[in-house]
Amino acid sequence: MALKDDLFEKGYLPENLPPTFVTQAIGANLAGRSGWLTDGKNPVRSSPFNASKRGMARREFSFVHPSTAHDLARFIADREAELTNHFALSDFSLSKPVHDPDLDRAVTIASHSELESARLSRLARYRFVARTDISRFYHSIYTHSIPWAVHGRPAAKADRNLASANCYANRLDLIVRAGQDGQTVGVPVGPDASRYVAEVIGTAIDQEFVRRGGNRNCDVIRHVDDVWIGADTHAAAEEALWRYREAIRFFELDINESKTAIYSDNFSFSDTWPTDIAAKFEFASKSPERRIPERLRAALEYAFSLTTKNNDDGVLKYTLRYLDRSNLAATQWSAVEPFLKRAAVHFGHTIDYVARVIVWRHLAFRDLVIAYDRPCRWMPDMAPMQNGCGLLGFRIRDPQAQR
Repeated sequence: MALKDDLFEKGYLPENLPPTFVTQAIGANLAGRSGWLTDGKNPVRSSPFNASKRGMARREFSFVHPSTAHDLARFIADREAELTNHFALSDFSLSKPVHDPDLDRAVTIASHSELESARLSRLARYRFVARTDISRFYHSIYTHSIPWAVHGRPAAKADRNLASANCYANRLDLIVRAGQDGQTVGVPVGPDASRYVAEVIGTAIDQEFVRRGGNRNCDVIRHVDDVWIGADTHAAAEEALWRYREAIRFFELDINESKTAIYSDNFSFSDTWPTDIAAKFEFASKSPERRIPERLRAALEYAFSLTTKNNDDGVLKYTLRYLDRSNLAATQWSAVEPFLKRAAVHFGHTIDYVARVIVWRHLAFRDLVIAYDRPCRWMPDMAPMQNGCGLLGFRIRDPQAQR
């Protein structure tokens, strides 16, 4: 399918929404529209929603107005060649959007495992590694800096014509601005189209860093707004970090001081806990049948303790994905069920995968009673609970009670 259509049908909504939310119908409608729907005179607003993200934090995502979605998709499709040439100017980026019609999303960027591999292969030779990221990147982008990033600040300021052939990114500035009630700060978080806007800025920051001579005696990797710099000396790492900070500030952004540091032998190129958790699950699944439950409980407890120790609920998300792919949830439900409840109660970021495992169990075995606070007219076999636990009140149905 064409990039424009995929941005409507597969890349419209943030990927953290449940799969029940789809945009095929609205995408088909928008695909038939012609012309620009945004004129700047009647700005619209996106519908924000707050959702959890990895690291015990929350982030505001956006369901953009259809007119904004249409014009973003049209601009990106029309200017795909020019944007691709712009992205090619950066040797540092691992977040260049790639359209793949066979994937669930409209575009993809380098995965976490690809990022780990690149960091190891390119930065392992250096004694020092500096790490930083851009503070509130998507929420802080100055929309007028979009044409600066593509055409240069002097040219963009000299030519503000929306129909300009020389400064075509003026149109993108207008689309983003008009989609947020005329405000000039921020880019919607969630739609795949925003990946292109973010990479436009990120590539320009990389170029500005090189223009300032920051790439001497170092190597740089950038993944969206996360940056790693390898250098032979602490002074060289510090200088490169300072020059990258200046490049960021050139585009009216700033670094996240709390995530900025220079490491030496204490820098971790990859996480070890995924291998540890997988090994514990493999050990449990290959144990004698009578020992599987206790060893599975130990593996789940290890994952939970690691989550609290590292203050990283991504550990539990990984564990739940592993459970979802394995046969353990099918054969060891009595051990898995309490873990699901505990994860959902303490770490809201895991609820989507908890619900997925519960739904799978219910559809596969039909042995759960999903209890609600009150009887459900459209699902009369779902019994009400006395304590009002809602969805977390699921329990095994007693086969004898059904006879």
